[in-house]
Amino acid sequence: MWAPVALLTLRIVQGVALGGEYASAVVYLVEHSPRTKRGMITSVLQSTASVGLLLALALSTLLKVTLSAAAFDSWGWRARSAWFTALALTE
Repeated sequence: MWAPVALLTLRIVQGVALGGEYASAVVYLVEHSPRTKRGMITSVLQSTASVGLLLALALSTLLKVTLSAAAFDSWGWRARSAWFTALALTE
């Protein structure tokens, strides 16, 4: 009963935190970039969310196609979480 409530609460907090971080990043990039390159530099920031989504979808599709249904249901769905956790820890 409490797990879905906790998950929903944490996802809401994550969304609020991301919204604040994104706005700060845009302001920082605009203030510290040359006037002639501001559009290009801020567009890179905008595109990173889409690139991350595409990478996640590609990895999920690769796992779904290469693993059997039983393997994906038992451990395959965790592989992408482990991969992205490792990726986040290297930053």
